[in-house]
Amino acid sequence: MSEKQIINDAAKAAETVSIKQLVVNGFFWVFLTGIIVNLTQFVIKILLARLLAPSDFGVFAIAISILNSVSLFQDFGLATALIQRKKDIEESFNSVFVFVVAFSVFLCLLLVIFSGYLSAYFGDDRLAKVILLLAITLPSGAVSATYGTYVGKNLLFYSGFIAITTSILIGNLLSLVLAFYGFGDLSIVWGYLTGS
Repeated sequence: MSEKQIINDAAKAAETVSIKQLVVNGFFWVFLTGIIVNLTQFVIKILLARLLAPSDFGVFAIAISILNSVSLFQDFGLATALIQRKKDIEESFNSVFVFVVAFSVFLCLLLVIFSGYLSAYFGDDRLAKVILLLAITLPSGAVSATYGTYVGKNLLFYSGFIAITTSILIGNLLSLVLAFYGFGDLSIVWGYLTGS
């Protein structure tokens, strides 16, 4: 074996170990994020159920269902496609970011326009206010989705762990405090906005 071949084999072995280490590390942070987020939300929801009326949850459930239905069209799968892109990654991230944020603002405006009609359809005046507040999450969600794609593409799972767990913990705690002080359905909404 030549010296050059030995160096090449050693570089390949180091790269393989490095990739394995990145995968294991990434799995750990994603798994830990899921555990912390799900446990926190489970406990907070139980506590909120003791503090809020069922109708408060119902208004939020309808509004979040509408928001989730609209957000299906938010990025057209472009953020996910970025993960597989090999060339011009920075330019592609910028283009997708601008498009997704602009389209999310358009969807937000549609929700603003139709919130009154949706509230009348479901027969609850509180729904319009909740939809208006939740519509704000579309543009901010576009920013975080593109950031999440960047985190995934570059295997920066620890950064994702910090961002997600911090926002979820703060949002859930805010919901709990606001519910305790009698904010009703808006306590869930403000917690969701903070967590987003």
